[in-house]
Amino acid sequence: MTLLGRAANSRIRENTRCDYEGKGAVRMERENEVQIYVSVILPSLNVARYIRECIDSVRNQTMRQIEILCVDAGSTDGTLEILEKYVAVDARIRIINSDQKSYGHQVNLGIEAARGQYIGIVETDDFIDTVMYQNLYSYVGTD
Repeated sequence: MTLLGRAANSRIRENTRCDYEGKGAVRMERENEVQIYVSVILPSLNVARYIRECIDSVRNQTMRQIEILCVDAGSTDGTLEILEKYVAVDARIRIINSDQKSYGHQVNLGIEAARGQYIGIVETDDFIDTVMYQNLYSYVGTD
């Protein structure tokens, strides 16, 4: 997991629909504005075996003011279908389809789409503790 600096725009609205429209262009439809503290990027490629445990660990964070950006690079093992099921039940989750099988490109797409004050990255074959982002956010808020 990585926690990077502040994102440029840290306000997003619930029930956001995001479509990646090419180099850096993200179209968003918004309702019910809320503050997003952390944008969590999950780069994925053929991780169907692990993705449920990973995304559940991010969804179950004690800090609820997060967005979850799933950046998939053309998975062929069912990963994308699993992610789509999560999108249907959790408005904080968005899927971004990457046209390149490049981890760096996936992370950059996530950063471009991020709306949180901070950016976190979780490897999709891993999982995190439920209080991790709450603790990190509290820590960076202190001088």
